[in-house]
Amino acid sequence: MKTALLGGTFDPVHYGHLYIARESLRILALDQVRFMVSGMPPHKTDDPITDASHRLAMTSMAVAGIEEFVVSDAEIRRGGISYTIDSLEEAAREVGRENICFIAGSDVLKDIHFWKASEKLLTEFCIFFVQRPGKTADLDNIDLAPELIRRVRPVDPGSNPKIEPGISWLATLDPPGTSSSRLRNKIREREPGLERFLPADVLEYALDHHLYEKRYGNN
Repeated sequence: MKTALLGGTFDPVHYGHLYIARESLRILALDQVRFMVSGMPPHKTDDPITDASHRLAMTSMAVAGIEEFVVSDAEIRRGGISYTIDSLEEAAREVGRENICFIAGSDVLKDIHFWKASEKLLTEFCIFFVQRPGKTADLDNIDLAPELIRRVRPVDPGSNPKIEPGISWLATLDPPGTSSSRLRNKIREREPGLERFLPADVLEYALDHHLYEKRYGNN
């Protein structure tokens, strides 16, 4: 089963996440996209994160009825800091390394050398990097060895790239312009028209459980 992992805190999940999942499903001819709800992301250990039970509930609501989308709590159950390499190796044992890919924003390329086992990630797995129009990643100025940079290959979203261990793809997509951090503030302020950014039942859940009213202050 060709599977991609879309990792994130999903705090909250929004239409940008769903767009990227749908496009990845189409471009890579996937059977499934797993929304990997992070337990403790290594880059957010000092930031407040909504309890995992709420983030899992909201993500499950967002993908309900979409057969190809599933929600995974594997990183939460594993405990400790959630590392991408651990999630990929666990999924590869299930579906095979030739059938697994990780979806990430192209902005992580500039810092990927700090990731746990970054060389192994790029030499033994496939990563589908997504960039926005006009935000082209500068592959010539990334702090990685040249042989690793060459493994990241730009691809036309209209083509049909394959999942291939050791080959990563860089595609330009145009997801809705929003972010979870902005949405937390918008929800806290109860701004009108929030249904443009996230599913109505996810918004209702966040409001009913007062998830973002106090913890994020004016950040």
